[in-house]
Amino acid sequence: MRWIAALLIMAGRGLMSLGHNQARFVVDKGLTELSEHAVHPFQRMVAQALDVEIAP
Repeated sequence: MRWIAALLIMAGRGLMSLGHNQARFVVDKGLTELSEHAVHPFQRMVAQALDVEIAP
């Protein structure tokens, strides 16, 4: 499980990049496999399962 923690730490460092700012999810009208329309509901389910409150 240590490798998972290390991976998350490295990913977090990448998120602090000056080249990227928070952006909206990409959703196409056809809701194809390229669309990220299911990401937010999935994140809510994970937060609920972990009993963590997230912003709406």
